[in-house]
Amino acid sequence: MNKLLLLVTIFSANAFAKPVNINNADATTISQALTGITLKQAEAIVASRIQAGDFNSVEELKRVVGIDEKTVARNKADILFANPKPRTGRYHERSRERHGHTHERPQNRN
Repeated sequence: MNKLLLLVTIFSANAFAKPVNINNADATTISQALTGITLKQAEAIVASRIQAGDFNSVEELKRVVGIDEKTVARNKADILFANPKPRTGRYHERSRERHGHTHERPQNRN
């Protein structure tokens, strides 16, 4: 009976999880709010955010070691992105070059 009560408590906690802004939440909040995200994975999300800048889409979470497509899909509805900052710096430029985004934006011709 105690095991059943424990299982119901665990599953009900995940069922009522609130959406989380991964661009400003700490690792503990992220791990508690998202299904299947351990504290270690949440710490990796925060570290990636600090190194590479804020996340702009759930697809960008896949750059974090330990976060796969299934985890992203399972949590898609609970991940928020409030006020993402534009990416700048050396890391971003290297990433753009790796993915073939080296061209400059065309100027407006009015």
